[in-house]
Amino acid sequence: MSMTKLFLDTTIQIEKIFGRDRYELSEYLKGKDVLTSSYVLMEFKRTILKDCIALHSYLKEEGDLESTFIRLSELRSYDHRIASRIYMILSGMCGQDNIEYEKVLERLEDLIESELLEDFFYNVKSIDETKCGLAKEEIVKNETYSLDLSCKRGHKKCEIGDFIATNREEFCRLLEGLQSHQEFEKVCNSLKEVLEDPEKARGRKNCWRLGDCIISIESPKTHTILTTDHHYKIICNSLEKPVLSLQKVITTPQPTQARLQA
Repeated sequence: MSMTKLFLDTTIQIEKIFGRDRYELSEYLKGKDVLTSSYVLMEFKRTILKDCIALHSYLKEEGDLESTFIRLSELRSYDHRIASRIYMILSGMCGQDNIEYEKVLERLEDLIESELLEDFFYNVKSIDETKCGLAKEEIVKNETYSLDLSCKRGHKKCEIGDFIATNREEFCRLLEGLQSHQEFEKVCNSLKEVLEDPEKARGRKNCWRLGDCIISIESPKTHTILTTDHHYKIICNSLEKPVLSLQKVITTPQPTQARLQA
C-alpha cells in the first residue's frame, strides 16, 4: 500500500490549529506525505493571521474581554465571516480554564509572532507555483501589528499570469465543467476574463475569487486535496483530480464549513 499523499488547502491549514477536531486531524496526517503551497499561505495570512491581528487590536483598544466580546457581536452584523473566524480563534485560546484578558493577549502574540506559521509548515512541504508576493509579506510590529496584504494589478509581485498561461488547458476544462453550476457564476466570469487575458488574473478581484481553482490546479496529480470546503468536489471532478473531505476522515459529526474568504 503506497503512502497517501495529501495536499492541504486553506481550510485544513486553519482546521489544524483551531478546528474542533484538530487532534484527530493531526493524528490522521501523521506519517503521510503532506504538501501545501505559497498560494495557500497567502490565503492563510489574509484570513486567519489577519483576524488574529484584528482581534489583538480590538483587545488593546477595548482593554478587557467583556467589551471585546460586545465589539465582536457588533462586527457580526456586517461581517459575519470574519466575526465567526475570530470567535473560533478566541475559543482556541480559552482552553478548559477560565479565560483572562492578559493570558489571551499573550497567547495571541505568540500565535501572531511565530506559532501560526510554525503550525502551517509543521511536517508539510510547500510548492510555489504562482510566486505569490503576498505570501512573503512579513508582519510589522509596533504598538499593534500590521500586515500589508493589499494586492493591485499594477504591482507585479507574482507570476499568476504565467501560471494561467501554462495551465490554460486545465482552466478551460474548469470553465467547461463549472458553467452548469449556478453557485460558480462569478468564478466562471473570472475564468473567462483571465483566459482572454492572463494578466487580468493579477490583483485581488479575479485571483482571490479563483482561489479554489488555482489551488486545485497547482496541486500535483499525485496528491489528494484535503479540504472542508464542498466546492472542491465539483472543481476537482472537472479536473479529474482526487479530493477528500475532512468529514470523511474525522469520526465526530461536523457542520459543513463554507469557504474561508476575506
